[in-house]
Amino acid sequence: MKKIWILGFVFITVLFGAGTRTAPANIPASTVNTAADVNVVADPLVQKIMMARANGDQATYKMLIQEWQKRNLPFQNSKFPILQSHSANDKPTMSWADDKLIWAGNVNYSTWAAGAGLDDEAIDVDYVNGDTIRAVIACTDSSIRLYQSLDKGQTWSFWDQITGFGAPVFEPQIINQSAGWCHFFCRAGSNNGDLIALNFNPTHVFTYSYLDNTADTIANYSVCSDRVQYGTDCWLFVAYHKQLGGAGLDGIWFTRSFDHAQTWEAATQLQFGGSGFPDLSYGANDYLWSSYIYRPSGGLVNIQTRRSTNEGGNWQGSVVVMTDNSAKTTPKIAGSHSTQSNAWVVWGRQYTSTPYDWDVLASWTQDAGATWSSWVYNPGWINMHDIMPSISIFDNSGTYNTPYLSYILTADTLWNTPAIRTKYWHADSTWGPNGDEAVYNNFAPAFTGPVQCWENPGYPAIAYVGANGVNVYYDAWSNTGVEEGKNPVTTGNLLSPNQPNPFRVSTRFQYTVPEPGRVNIGVYNTIGQKVASLIDEDKNAGTYQASYNGSALPRGIYFLKFQCGKANMTRKLIVE
Repeated sequence: MKKIWILGFVFITVLFGAGTRTAPANIPASTVNTAADVNVVADPLVQKIMMARANGDQATYKMLIQEWQKRNLPFQNSKFPILQSHSANDKPTMSWADDKLIWAGNVNYSTWAAGAGLDDEAIDVDYVNGDTIRAVIACTDSSIRLYQSLDKGQTWSFWDQITGFGAPVFEPQIINQSAGWCHFFCRAGSNNGDLIALNFNPTHVFTYSYLDNTADTIANYSVCSDRVQYGTDCWLFVAYHKQLGGAGLDGIWFTRSFDHAQTWEAATQLQFGGSGFPDLSYGANDYLWSSYIYRPSGGLVNIQTRRSTNEGGNWQGSVVVMTDNSAKTTPKIAGSHSTQSNAWVVWGRQYTSTPYDWDVLASWTQDAGATWSSWVYNPGWINMHDIMPSISIFDNSGTYNTPYLSYILTADTLWNTPAIRTKYWHADSTWGPNGDEAVYNNFAPAFTGPVQCWENPGYPAIAYVGANGVNVYYDAWSNTGVEEGKNPVTTGNLLSPNQPNPFRVSTRFQYTVPEPGRVNIGVYNTIGQKVASLIDEDKNAGTYQASYNGSALPRGIYFLKFQCGKANMTRKLIVE
C-alpha cells in the first residue's frame, strides 16, 4: 500500500466539504491549579541512590539499591495465578504493499467512545537496537503475544507468548533496554483491572509482578524510562488512573523500579478529586513530565500537566493548559531530550458548537513547564473527527528533540473512512499548517489509538490495528513501494552511508544496483515530501558513486531513498 500524500487528502476534504478551523483570538494561556495535587515528599534513600548514580559510585549505588529492594519486597505478591511464557509457531508475513503485517488475528481492546474518554491502545512497539524492533499485542484469547523484527520492521516473527491471566488483557506497553532486558505491561480484566509488569531478562528468563491488585478499577496507565540518559542502568516509571467509585473520586498513582522491574516502590498518590488518564514522559536531566485530565466543579474538564525534577521524588504544582466544559480525551506528553526546557502536550477535544466534530489540540512549554503556550488546533478540520493522538520523541539514545504526532482522522461526522495521519514539529516552532500531514494508510483502521514509534534513530514509524480489530500493521518512512507479497531485496549494502554526515553543502554516497533496471534515488523530508530527485534512469548491475549538494535545504533531518525493482534502502541525511 503506497503512502498517500496531501493531494489525496485535498480530494477528500473537497468531496466532504471540510475546511480548516482557525483558533479564536485571546485564548487564555496556562494557569496554576494545585487543587488536586498531592504533595509527594522525596524519599531520602532514593535521593542517596540518585546521588551515587550521578557520581558513578557503583559500590555505594549497589548497596543502596539492595537496601531499597529489602524495603519494597513486601509489596511484591506471588499469590496470583502463575503466568507462563512459552513459544508458538505464529509466523506473520508481509501484508499489502508498504504496510507490514506483525500479527494476523483478532486484537483485544475496549470499544472506543469519545465521550467516555477511553484511552486503550491494543498494541505497542519499541526499538531495541541495531535493526531490531519488538511489538507487544493484547489478543482476544486472553494472552499477550510478542513479535520481533530483525530488519527494521520489514519482516516480523514470533518472539514469545504469555498466558495464564485468567481474564482478558488490555493496553499492553513495552520498553526495551540496551542491557538485554525487555519490560512489558498490561491491565488484566480480573479484580476490576489489575496492573501487571512482565519481564524477560537478558537470558530470556520470565518474571512478573502485580503493581496494583486492589479492587479499585485501573482505568488506564502510562510507562516510561530514563534510558535516553542512563542506558543500561535505566529506571522505570508508571503512573496509573484508579476509579474509586465516581468521576469526582478518581485519582492518579505513581510507582518506580530501580532494578529492571524486579522490585517496585509502594505506589504513592499524585492527584485526587477527579483526576485521571495520565501520560508520562522522561525528558532530560532527571525530568519527568505528566499530563492528565482533571474535572473540577462546575462541569469543567481541564488538561493539566505536572513535572518532577528528580525522577518522581517529588512533583511541582500542576498547570492548567486548557479548561472549559467540552469533552476531552487522551492527553499525551513528550519532553525534549537535550534540554529540560521544552515539552509538548496534545489531546482530543470535542468542538463545542458541533457535537459530532473532534479536534486534536496542542500546547508547548519553553520554560520547563512553568507556563504553556495558548492551545492551537493541530489539526482542526471542520466537520471531521481528529482523534486518538500519539506523540513521541525517539528516546533510546542521543539527544533527539523533534516530536512526531500520529492520530486517526475520519472524513465525515459518521465516523466513516478513517485513516491514520502524522505531523511533526517544524524548525519554525510550529506543527505546520493543516494539509501538511502525511497519510499512512488508505483503509479503515480500528478505533483504537495508533502508536507513534521508531524503526531506528531518526526514522519515525507507526503501528496500528486493522479494521474491526483484526490484524496489527507496521509502517515507516523508509518503506518504499513494496508490492503485495513480495519481499524487498535486503542482502548486501545497496546504499552506503553518506559522507560527511552531518553536512552543510555537499555529501557523497555509493549505491549498488543488484540487477539491471530503473534506478530512482531521491531526497525526502520527514513528512515524506520529495525535495530533490537525484537519479531516475536505467542502470546496469554494478556499484556507482554519486554526490548531492544540499546547500539549498534548511537545517534538519532528511532521507536518501534508493529503489531499483524490488530492491530498496533508505539512509538518513542530516543538514547542518
